[in-house]
Amino acid sequence: MAQDFAALNRELMMRAVFAAVRATGFVPAFEATAQAVNCHHNYVARESHYGKERARDPQGAVRARFG
Repeated sequence: MAQDFAALNRELMMRAVFAAVRATGFVPAFEATAQAVNCHHNYVARESHYGKERARDPQGAVRARFG
């Protein structure tokens, strides 16, 4: 649920940035058609260390795996 809130928050912030840039009048009219990378940087990773399951916060690290 928190990740869903964070994703929606990032989307709303990006919309606000586009609106602010458009409102300046300094940038020609544009439409954002490319898909932005939507990646959170705070998450809990479940790992096994010395035979015990642990939850760890990688402190802003982002995994570079497919998907």
